[in-house]
Amino acid sequence: MPRSDVKIAADGKVILYTGDAEVEETVTVPDLYGSTPEAAIRSLLAKGLNVQVEGIFDGMTANCSVKLQSIAAGTKVAPGTVVVITCRYEELTD
Repeated sequence: MPRSDVKIAADGKVILYTGDAEVEETVTVPDLYGSTPEAAIRSLLAKGLNVQVEGIFDGMTANCSVKLQSIAAGTKVAPGTVVVITCRYEELTD
């Protein structure tokens, strides 16, 4: 985990299952909606999950939050699974 064609964060984890080994352990995907990108990344990494960030995010967190996640909150997955988060900046009004 993850598949060979998936990009992960530099500090992400790769879990290799050999032969007919089955995934025994699972973790629960947290609800990331509305979190800052940094908080979402920390939350996923703390659970042993990998993250891929998409959307508009240039490292600045002011008014930027997670709007979508590829795996629904509460879903049980194998450690090392990649969760794609899509981030957007909120429109500022005067």
